[in-house]
Amino acid sequence: MEKDAEFATEYIEKLDEYIKNGYAEQIPEDELAPTERTWFIPHHATRQSKFRVVFDSSAEFDGKSLNKNLLSGPDFNNSLVGVLLRFRLNPIAVSCDIRQMFHRIFVKPEDTQSLRFLWFPTHYPTKPVSQFRMLSHAFGTTCSPSIATFALRKVAEDNLSNADPTAVQCICSNFYVDDGLFSKDTVEETSTLVRQTIDLLATRGFHLTKFLGIEPEVLQCVSEEDKAPVAHALELGDDAVSHTLGLNWNAATDQFVVIVRIQERPPTRRGILSMVSQIFDPLGYVQPFVLAARIILQDLCYEELQWDDTITGPLRDKWEEWSSKLPSLNGISFCRCYRPKGFTPSTFQLHVFCDASSFAYGTCAYLKIIDDAGNIHTAFVKGSSRVAPKKVVTIPRLELTAAVAATELARCIKLELNEVITDVFFYTDSMTVLRMINSRSERFKFFVANRLNTIHLLSQPRQWHHVDTKSNPADIASRGLMPDKCHKADCWFKGPSFLRSKEPLRNSHISETIEDSKICSEVKVNYNEISYKDKNSTIHQPGLMLLLKRYSKFERLGKTCFVCDMASKIQDLHDWEIATSFWFSSYWLFYCCRTGKCNYKYCETYTSRFVVC
Repeated sequence: MEKDAEFATEYIEKLDEYIKNGYAEQIPEDELAPTERTWFIPHHATRQSKFRVVFDSSAEFDGKSLNKNLLSGPDFNNSLVGVLLRFRLNPIAVSCDIRQMFHRIFVKPEDTQSLRFLWFPTHYPTKPVSQFRMLSHAFGTTCSPSIATFALRKVAEDNLSNADPTAVQCICSNFYVDDGLFSKDTVEETSTLVRQTIDLLATRGFHLTKFLGIEPEVLQCVSEEDKAPVAHALELGDDAVSHTLGLNWNAATDQFVVIVRIQERPPTRRGILSMVSQIFDPLGYVQPFVLAARIILQDLCYEELQWDDTITGPLRDKWEEWSSKLPSLNGISFCRCYRPKGFTPSTFQLHVFCDASSFAYGTCAYLKIIDDAGNIHTAFVKGSSRVAPKKVVTIPRLELTAAVAATELARCIKLELNEVITDVFFYTDSMTVLRMINSRSERFKFFVANRLNTIHLLSQPRQWHHVDTKSNPADIASRGLMPDKCHKADCWFKGPSFLRSKEPLRNSHISETIEDSKICSEVKVNYNEISYKDKNSTIHQPGLMLLLKRYSKFERLGKTCFVCDMASKIQDLHDWEIATSFWFSSYWLFYCCRTGKCNYKYCETYTSRFVVC
């Protein structure tokens, strides 16, 4: 503090603010005696987004720390992705922030003994220090996020009867810790929601600030000091870019803008991991362009290099090529709202694509919005790109894994967007995967069977369609692109052209018959087709085929045939002979399969009347 006067001034002002607002106090002389719960917390400042004093509750003394003795508590937070997905639903959007959220929640008096810290009573670093204690929850304590989110939800629950349901729902669904993002259809609805949310949270001491909206009329009920700094730039007609839950939102154009700001690190495993981790992309819009760096990281893991060893050779060349082209992503933008202004939707369809290659697999989802006049608008929702395991896995298995990821992505989007989505469609360019999905999981080995069970649980076979590779945007996610090739990714950014067509994509019938050689290697049981044959022709028996499809083991089929009520369906002697022959052939084939012997004359007599293909 002595070396940086500006830093010292900010530090003193911040702690003085805590004391004046009642968040902290100097401990009276008669309470200075230590107790069993007394603990002193060191503190420091950070300047990442704003100047903030952080209490280091993880600091250890004799192997003990405050955070080690605290439970983090349940996670009451909304999903970050869910808040962003709902933020994009409607055209009139607003963002805000709860001022000093943690400090608005006070601690029990007996617990303040564990929140002691040292500070200068007269705010002069040259004077002796005194003992202070926090009276509210501090930033840096492991339980603070859970308690703060619980308190926020408690405000909404306590006002269910006397507050507007829309405001209550907004508090419960559209806040991620202290950041609030919500949108409505009209300026009037949004203004009303802003005013009601401010009043509702104020009843329990929460103060909303840093308001930013795309329409100035929305914030007429907000004081000037509670508006975000960029809101004034918006009123002047300039760009107003704010950092919103990891995304850069330009309120002037109502678009999310990609801004790559990465601190350079040494070309080591640790340095590369640090640089790649700085690209925060919760909606997966630039995932295909980061895939190359993740593949480099995976390759480095198998080079047996230490974390701080400098990489050399081809991997060093690939890394330098990728990092040099990374600034090409700056300026890429996509609309915040799924639909343009004035577009009144009647139907929301979710279209999910998946694909895999030998080194990665990916998924992406798009909303197809249709109005009453039949006009169509499509929008990117979310995408992902994952590196394939180094262990050799066949392409059909990776394609099936991508299909599982597609169903999980659809479930996530449907869950977060509540009842907005009416229909869901899935697409893959692998006919092998489509045949597997249209078959039963019991036919296959465990790897395939387990994934088919997940797919069948989260989707229906009729929802799956075939798409050619050129029209599959997930192909870009599975193969990746260098950052300077983003102009070749229109299919990824906008979706395939057939989504904007009024004619649906039609697929031919997909047979359940296992004929594909790629599928045969995954089959657990061999299925045989049995037909009755007379002197002139071969007649397939529908009842027999139904029985064969129902049972996966011939032994169980033979036992079941014994108790079948086939006599009730027999109308003449010929049918009786067929039924009897079928039962005896099943019995003797069952015996031969179990014993490996064929010493009975009946076996040849009755099985000769059936053809086993």
